[in-house]
Amino acid sequence: MVQTVSPLPVHGDVIVGQDAVGKILRVSRHSELDRVVLSIWDGARCVATLRLATGDVPELVRVLVGTLVDESAPALAAVAPADGAPAREHPWTTALRWANRGRDEVRRRLAGDA
Repeated sequence: MVQTVSPLPVHGDVIVGQDAVGKILRVSRHSELDRVVLSIWDGARCVATLRLATGDVPELVRVLVGTLVDESAPALAAVAPADGAPAREHPWTTALRWANRGRDEVRRRLAGDA
């Protein structure tokens, strides 16, 4: 079976894997299909593809950010400066909060409530 590789769409990018040479995650948006496609490449060969509805992307982002945050760990709740200033939010907690806001904003826009 011959597989034809299409050029990366205008809306997309690649992330180079760190565990093996030649492994790439390709992310592309296909607005005409209302899909975002995640595909894993090993060199010039596509080894896996996942097609997401654009409305599911905010949840993917939330999950990705959430994997970096262990909400049960009290050390992530706040970072206390050494100078006695008030504690501030841990950077990963901030990232998760912003990801949730972004998810909600994208959902509003997709629903036409912009």
